[in-house]
Amino acid sequence: MDHVSTWFQSALLPEKWEVAGVSCASLSVWHYFALEQTGNPYLHGTRINRDHAAALLMYCCGDYQHGRRLFTGPFYRQRFMRRIARKLKRRDWPDIDAAIIDYLQTCLRCPAHKSRVPKAGETAKTVKAPAAWVLVDYLSGGAPSRIDAAWDAPYAVARCLFDAHRDIKGDDDSLESIEDEIYNDRYIERERERLKNGG
Repeated sequence: MDHVSTWFQSALLPEKWEVAGVSCASLSVWHYFALEQTGNPYLHGTRINRDHAAALLMYCCGDYQHGRRLFTGPFYRQRFMRRIARKLKRRDWPDIDAAIIDYLQTCLRCPAHKSRVPKAGETAKTVKAPAAWVLVDYLSGGAPSRIDAAWDAPYAVARCLFDAHRDIKGDDDSLESIEDEIYNDRYIERERERLKNGG
């Protein structure tokens, strides 16, 4: 099998991961939102260090309720950060970094969208709500009793469900087809090979 589509990969994501010696859940809508809101450099592609790795793992080792406790209970947060730091201390930095990058690349891989060209007379409408809240609203249907489960849904699965729903309803004409995805993946692979071989 040459190509694993984002749709197929999202359906196969494991529930638990071992990331640099820390047991983590599959990266959820909540994890994505927490990392985005706290400006974790792993999500933003800026310079990273052990502290950023520890912070990422601190959020991702639990569910939404764990995340709430991290923000509302300073002692709970300190205890968790110390526990993660002890685990990371026993590992080499390149191994930690590689494990986290693999975890993120796998868990955040979801269907891509093409640049949408507005139709004549149409104005582009932007959503100001964070993407994670849009996913939570969609998954929970606005029902308060379902919000925690929506936060804990794997991010890639939530994106697939949201995109599939919008595609079925005809609300989205920018979603890439599987053929587009295969073409783009092959192009990226060729570029990597070209750069690796000196350009």
